[in-house]
Amino acid sequence: MLLWSILLAPIIFIIVLYVVPNFRAKIALWEPLVMLGSTALLIVLMIFVSEASQTSDTERCMDFVVKIEHHEYWNEWISKTCRDCSTDSKGKEKCGPYYDCSYEREHSPYTKIYTSTGKTYTVDEGYDIGGLFSSNSGSRQTFEKFIKQFNTQVATEKKHLNDLHVNHGSNYDGDVFTIYYNPEVSRIEPVTWEQTYVNKVQASSSIERFLPVDTFLVKSFGLLDYPKIHDAYKANSIIGENSRLDNYSNQCNALIAKEKQLKVHFLIFKNKSVKAGITQRQYWTGGNKNEVNICIGINDKREIQWCYIFSWSKKANFKVEIRDYIQDSKILDDSTFKKIIDYSYDNLKKNFKRREFKEFDYLNIEPPTWAVVTSYILSILLCLGLSFWITTNEFDSDKTNY
Repeated sequence: MLLWSILLAPIIFIIVLYVVPNFRAKIALWEPLVMLGSTALLIVLMIFVSEASQTSDTERCMDFVVKIEHHEYWNEWISKTCRDCSTDSKGKEKCGPYYDCSYEREHSPYTKIYTSTGKTYTVDEGYDIGGLFSSNSGSRQTFEKFIKQFNTQVATEKKHLNDLHVNHGSNYDGDVFTIYYNPEVSRIEPVTWEQTYVNKVQASSSIERFLPVDTFLVKSFGLLDYPKIHDAYKANSIIGENSRLDNYSNQCNALIAKEKQLKVHFLIFKNKSVKAGITQRQYWTGGNKNEVNICIGINDKREIQWCYIFSWSKKANFKVEIRDYIQDSKILDDSTFKKIIDYSYDNLKKNFKRREFKEFDYLNIEPPTWAVVTSYILSILLCLGLSFWITTNEFDSDKTNY
């Protein structure tokens, strides 16, 4: 690897130190090894930083809410004994007798959301997801919103054994209310979250060379960025236009996401050629390993002009089948779009298989120019500093003990 050539720097410095008589007398036998070893450690560090910066990637994953708990306000009695201590002028500690310092701890109401993959989200009093409810009772309002959405039975139980049954100005005395999800697609609450992984493909030209996409191409083709997660766990799956079917698409995705490890995006391009979809793939460097990205081109009348699908999955049949179905659909109105969403997820549930990126672990990642230049500069500075230390310290070639 190119970075290992940096070892030439300490070798050159060591040669210079031995060539100059005044310096040679100041070199202990072990000191050149310090310079070589320090430079080698610097190289290892730069290789790690360089590769991590090039291969680190973030994928968006999905699951759905399976349970929600609402904890009402409750008080807890904390039994505790204390005593006061002080230190005199001689540093000796003196303590008085123990006394009862028990106290009452207040717990504000909160709502806790559990997902199918074990993730949790907490909505505290005075805060609610998305700012949709009164800021004075965010957690309770959030829970009531899910009661209506799930339309399932609410269970009540007492979990707080030390509850003092203080109503705190309300009708609630510390109970825990629980609801479980409704498996109907329209009542699912989808959750989007992110995780990092190693993506060597994006940093190597051995598999595929992704051309740089500049701002001119982004504007010319109307290329789209990944949607950001907002309101704790929400993210759009239909990009390029505001669609009332966005949440429905996420609901369909969430139901099969855990089993298939799948994230789907529908990307809508208006009055653009199919080159927009091809360039979008370059812009997203092929997409993440768990994605199926369905690009659809429409005109002003919302007539479907083309469809282009990209994914790292080795299975290609779903790409052809979904593409043909979409192109045969003619018009992208809400009714047709819903049918496209249904067909796509039904097909992907049967045919999609996520590609394991571990198969690319063999790829060698070359360091970028900035890493090479930085490494050479740091190694030269390191060698200069160590050379000064070698020629000015108390160790020399005549001293073997230190």
